[in-house]
Amino acid sequence: MDFRITDLKNFVEIATSRTMREGADKLGITQPALSESIKRLEQDLGEVLFYRSRSGIALTPGGQKNLKLAREALASLDSLGANRAHGDSRLITIGCHPTIASYFLPKAFRAIQKENPSYQVRLSHDLSRTIQTGVQQGMIDVGIVVNAVPSPDLIVRQLAQDEVCIWRSTHVQDQVTDKVFCNLALFQTQALLRKWKDRPANVIDTDSLELIVRFVNEGLGYGIVPARAVALLNAKNCERVPKTPAFNDTISIVYRPEFGKHPAEKAIVENLKKSVK
Repeated sequence: MDFRITDLKNFVEIATSRTMREGADKLGITQPALSESIKRLEQDLGEVLFYRSRSGIALTPGGQKNLKLAREALASLDSLGANRAHGDSRLITIGCHPTIASYFLPKAFRAIQKENPSYQVRLSHDLSRTIQTGVQQGMIDVGIVVNAVPSPDLIVRQLAQDEVCIWRSTHVQDQVTDKVFCNLALFQTQALLRKWKDRPANVIDTDSLELIVRFVNEGLGYGIVPARAVALLNAKNCERVPKTPAFNDTISIVYRPEFGKHPAEKAIVENLKKSVK
């Protein structure tokens, strides 16, 4: 069974607290975030750790037993950490759509590698809504999310703006006009298709935004993609279709309140922020 170290640390820190609120204040995180952390640990252990009442919290017999084990486990990890120069080999999972990753990660990784080449990073690629869910569930440490949904359990910091538009080839006379290439899994695409008057009936679905840009650039049809994706590929034959709708996107970095205290975590967050300047 895998446990999140943060959950163990939160459990140990609040074991002597009278209430969840007191424990959250001690840790410097929100009460909902702490409650979720303890709930996740209880699910991992298959055991209730605290009695909860209006008067506060108290350790159950199982909680007392696991508190001793958690302290021993963290002490062992501290011993391992003492053998590292700065404890920077912590594995961090970054989640984002693969196209979004292309916008920011190369520049961010260059800075990270320069600061400390021992950072261990795992990348997880999916739609933004799936990435945010992964962050909320503790499966992903930090996400780069398009149009993140506000949540009291998450820290959301805006990185950049983008615009999803309808594109065509600059060689209009040579362009195929009965096809539109797009990713139907994106709600931005669905919104634009509904608003686009006299659009082509032949809609071709693909989850590759890069491929859509290349199709448009070659004059094979219209495409619905973000402006940043077109700029990234330097698609000089692509232009916005006049008098068609667009969808404004906000790209944010999303992580749980307990993330960012470890030096490697803090470096990841800061370099992701700097990568868009």
